[in-house]
Amino acid sequence: MNDTLFRSAAEAAELVRRKEVSARELTQLLLARIDAVNPAVNAVVELRSEEALQEAAEVDRVTVRGDGAPGPLHGVPMTVKESFNVAGLHTTWGNPAFKDYVANADATLVRRLKQAGAIIVGKTNVHFMLADFAQTANELYGVTNNPWDTARTPGGSSGGGAAALAAGMTFLEHGSDLVGSIRIPASFCGVYGLKPSVGIVPLTGFQVPGPPAPPSEMLYMSAVGPLGRSAPDLRIALKVTAGPEPPAVNAYSWTLAPARHRRLADFRAGVVLDHEHAPVSSEVAAVLSGAVDALARAGTTVVEGWPEGVDPVEQSESFAFHIGLFFAFQNEAQTSPGRPSSSNRRTDVWPRALPGAATSTRSTSSCARRTSRRPSRTTAGRSKRGRSQPLKGSGRTPTSPSGSRTRHCPACLPSSHRSAEHPAASPSVYKSSVRSTKTTRPSPSPKCSPT
Repeated sequence: MNDTLFRSAAEAAELVRRKEVSARELTQLLLARIDAVNPAVNAVVELRSEEALQEAAEVDRVTVRGDGAPGPLHGVPMTVKESFNVAGLHTTWGNPAFKDYVANADATLVRRLKQAGAIIVGKTNVHFMLADFAQTANELYGVTNNPWDTARTPGGSSGGGAAALAAGMTFLEHGSDLVGSIRIPASFCGVYGLKPSVGIVPLTGFQVPGPPAPPSEMLYMSAVGPLGRSAPDLRIALKVTAGPEPPAVNAYSWTLAPARHRRLADFRAGVVLDHEHAPVSSEVAAVLSGAVDALARAGTTVVEGWPEGVDPVEQSESFAFHIGLFFAFQNEAQTSPGRPSSSNRRTDVWPRALPGAATSTRSTSSCARRTSRRPSRTTAGRSKRGRSQPLKGSGRTPTSPSGSRTRHCPACLPSSHRSAEHPAASPSVYKSSVRSTKTTRPSPSPKCSPT
């Protein structure tokens, strides 16, 4: 395992700019890492290896010639969530109804990442129609596992991206978020995630396959944003992807405002460590308390309690009401001519969390059986369409001599480790398999360098 693969995206770009490593070498390292550990995690579901290597070679030629100023993501190989259009790759949203859809153009976000110098190597797994923030699974690609403990969930619906990032299979990732689909997987997998203010990053090319959806009044709900290994990576990613599209770009521009202060001692931090309507576990409370103590030691003014006039229960209920409106508009849109049926609607939210919503078909309680993590359309060698590389093998989760599961630091996932607890499950198993959402993070061994 090469420690370079666990550098931040900013550091990787700097290595390429300083010619300490070529973009092609970096891309080859990343593809080899995916080949070695993806069978255990099942985070990356489709690759464009040849195109990525060609683009990396062109980046290297630009570096040698010194043509112009390199972009902030110069030569950085990365992945994006499967629901973003990437020309030549499938966009299915994990839905078998869209298994044959291949995008003919890049999403605006993907195009802007490429313009910043990034090399898109492939796509990461999503929950079916982005409809769960607690897990990532679908009948096309299977179940994605948490690289810290492959018997546990990475969260959803951007769980594939968070898992890939934690396991060293990408330097940067982009997902989507309505009620936590970036932030929850980032938390579960120990990486950074940001849901930007809605509307900052364009959604063009992020839609269910088919005719464009009709106009909606609910555009203030969902956003797309980055996942990374550092806060600076999130800042860079937001800077290069945000801003209006034509024709609005002729009317206004967008720039990220500078920080109000430079030192922690100049900030105030509001702190709420627990609430009766959302009790915090002792494991999480200890980490939160430690973070607050660290801020206080750095001189930050710590203010406990909610700000005056803020009622968290009232605001939570209001948010749930707006989510209900979101679903109402989604259902109306799906009944328009030429649109998929309501059973294929995009939700980007865990249905069980919402009053009156459909019930999820899978539990998130203690882990039981596992499903095959291979895309149903791939065969040995290459996919039927010659695009995605296959996900290898299956087997059982390694156990310790005592019989308990063996946990792995993501940096040290053995290539022989497999995610399936049974070797060949049919897609129908997804409906009955259950998983744990416990997210206690094991301490990496001294030899590990996960971040």
